Amino acid sequence: MKTKKVKNRDRLYGEESYNFRYNGSYAALIKLKNLMEDDVFVFDITINDNVILDNNKLRKLNCADTEKMTLLGMIMSKSSNNKESALKLASNCAKKIIEEYSDISILREKKQ
Repeated sequence: MKTKKVKNRDRLYGEESYNFRYNGSYAALIKLKNLMEDDVFVFDITINDNVILDNNKLRKLNCADTEKMTLLGMIMSKSSNNKESALKLASNCAKKIIEEYSDISILREKKQ
């Protein structure tokens, strides 16, 4: 588990990385962070550079970005205190980005 130092305030948090695969292709990296001081889980998603997106603003997503989360139809009302639910929401977000905005989407192929 990695630790990070935040400016102006030292904080200790655990970070786990997960590779998200879509239809057999590496599509995104999900970083799940356990903010131990607050006992909550948050996440960041980075879509693989090889994936072409219609909306490039979605290449990097933080769960606290309400504008992007709303665009995806995913609302995180508060930080999750459960690792599994935070990871599930993160994988749902990554899947939604890939299916709605990418060149590797199976759903988009069927619509055309």
